[in-house]
Amino acid sequence: MASRVITRLTCLTLMSVSMAGYIVRYDGQGGWELETRRFSTEGDHGALCQLIHHPPTTIRLLGAAEWQLKRDLRLAALQDSPRAFASSYDLEVHRSAEGWRNWPRDGVYFAAFDDLQAALGIAGSWMRASQPDVTHLISMWVAPDARGAGIAGLLTTAVVEWALERKAARVELEVAAGNDAAMRAYMRSGFIITKRVDAGRGCARTGAICLASYLTRPHALGATGTSP
Repeated sequence: MASRVITRLTCLTLMSVSMAGYIVRYDGQGGWELETRRFSTEGDHGALCQLIHHPPTTIRLLGAAEWQLKRDLRLAALQDSPRAFASSYDLEVHRSAEGWRNWPRDGVYFAAFDDLQAALGIAGSWMRASQPDVTHLISMWVAPDARGAGIAGLLTTAVVEWALERKAARVELEVAAGNDAAMRAYMRSGFIITKRVDAGRGCARTGAICLASYLTRPHALGATGTSP
């Protein structure tokens, strides 16, 4: 998958207490394509808008030679949001160089960069050979200073496209119980809850909520995610 450079605009209503947001992608030919659209249930959606320009964002795969960058971003995520992941900093900090090159096994790792090539966020994806119709979205994390700008949605789209290229029928992920912001993001992206897990039983961990996006459905665009 080639890297994608995405220029986005956000449209905020000026005549409404609520916010209507649009994220669009420049099509390279003088036009804009709708990337994501979210509306609140209140307010006048026909109100005048103020366009806010976001710097271009590049989404691309990290290669094996970039294992140190992958390591640093993953460890930063585990330190910043320890409750969002099934793993921990202490478990992963001693992983070998070869281990980082090959992680995630049977999968890929995406990263988002700003126009100065500073890393903004990461997301992983993998498929089990015995279950080729399912892609797992893992390790989603956006740097604190970059949150609220749609980066997680762009990383999700990259994972979904990777899954579609491999003929997957759905994308699955887990959300840590209580991670309401992530849950809202997943639901906006077309994911639905497939299982709620009590402590002591689980998808892959206890106290998790399992979600899936069925790629054969027109509304299913992908999601943001957390996990292992």
